[in-house]
Amino acid sequence: MKRRLVTIILLVLAALTAASSKAAEQVHPPVELRFNPEALETLRGMVIDAPIIHRDGVPEMIHLTLKTERESILVILAPNWYLAELGVKIYALDPLEVTGARVSLNGKTAIIAQKIRKGEQVYEFRELTGRPRWAPFRPQTR
Repeated sequence: MKRRLVTIILLVLAALTAASSKAAEQVHPPVELRFNPEALETLRGMVIDAPIIHRDGVPEMIHLTLKTERESILVILAPNWYLAELGVKIYALDPLEVTGARVSLNGKTAIIAQKIRKGEQVYEFRELTGRPRWAPFRPQTR
């Protein structure tokens, strides 16, 4: 009986450790995905892979593919619920201006959008420091 109880406790502790490790990754993304506000650049191009934006369901980070004169690049925007809240509508072949910082994602270059401009409409996703606008305020600790 004691052996069974010890086994159950160890399994629960292992599961909690794995869950807290995963939560820590979400709070502090891998270094390669960290937004560098000193590396902001603006790209102009056409959307070739438009996201499906919905408020319901599992929260997920939305991205699109932008075709510029030089390259096709993955653009990381914001969570689906935040885009829906802002009323963002993006379709394939839309001209778009993206301001953000390049990152390496699985060995490929992507850009984390600080803001996008579609026509006269500007949507801001991150502060100039890189802090997501959808995140609750937390003082920076380092």
